[in-house]
Amino acid sequence: MLSSVSGLSDLAARAVCWNAVIDMVRQAELPVTAFAAMLAAAMRSEPSRPALDALRDQAEWLTARFATPDEATEARTLLDAAAAAIPGRTPDAERRWAALRRLAAIPDATHKEAAWRLLTSDGTGPETVTAVTAEFLTRIDEFISAGAADPGLARIVRDHRDTAERVLRARALKPH
Repeated sequence: MLSSVSGLSDLAARAVCWNAVIDMVRQAELPVTAFAAMLAAAMRSEPSRPALDALRDQAEWLTARFATPDEATEARTLLDAAAAAIPGRTPDAERRWAALRRLAAIPDATHKEAAWRLLTSDGTGPETVTAVTAEFLTRIDEFISAGAADPGLARIVRDHRDTAERVLRARALKPH
């Protein structure tokens, strides 16, 4: 499946396969760089511009959360080069304008500044998971074991702990 998703003629079949591949990255079963290489190779043959844009968005989201800084640079370089090689494609132009229009509509200066930082960040700021360590997971486990007074908060912390653990596993993956 990993090498033939772009060869499927049916959009729905491609979508199911791409979702499976994205889930593999989220579950730390496939390195982000392998996903980026797969997407870069498929970009020329993907006939659906909306599907390609959605895949690029997913790639950025996965890269910002599951890749080390070096892997993130490698993934973005692969994807940018592949996008530039597509005739008539201007990378991200419409999405950037839409983001700027949304930014301009924010009336509050404090929120506008925070939105600007997110818009212009490289995906490695405090909004992403970048400082996950085994010690961090141990502290979360201690918090959960101590028995939070609010069961809803404990559930949220437990869910995020699982994500943090997958980030650690994903960053330890080596490309196939």
